[in-house]
Amino acid sequence: MENLDLSSVDVGDMYAHIDFRVGRTVKIDLAKSKLKGQPPLIQIPLLPLIGYAYRSQGGRFDKLLNRVIGEEGVSMRDFYVKEMPELSIEGGFRSGPMLSGGFNWSIQRGEEGSVVKINTLLYRGSYVTILLREVMKPSDPVASGF
Repeated sequence: MENLDLSSVDVGDMYAHIDFRVGRTVKIDLAKSKLKGQPPLIQIPLLPLIGYAYRSQGGRFDKLLNRVIGEEGVSMRDFYVKEMPELSIEGGFRSGPMLSGGFNWSIQRGEEGSVVKINTLLYRGSYVTILLREVMKPSDPVASGF
């Protein structure tokens, strides 16, 4: 199976160079060599989103996506609807890992039960529901019907 590790950028990956001092992406580029960032500047891999403008860069995620596209018999033209262009999907990239900062939590116990309070800052494009799903996930999700 392909290397799907989202904690580092491999050769051929599209990546975002993020500056946590300003809380935003400062550069998007194609990795021509193995990268290693130093806080507060880090690089994270970007996952390709399929669409009519998608072009494979040959990275590890592109190879996996191209295999699925081939198996499903999908064409990039399928994502452009000439009759209704507003339904067309151009494609793009999405951050692989979910980034958060200042994560802290507390438990407040009361007469009617306990309340867990979580406080964090999520990077743009991340969803708190996904974070909460991971926080609440049991040790055996399948057996728990999760």
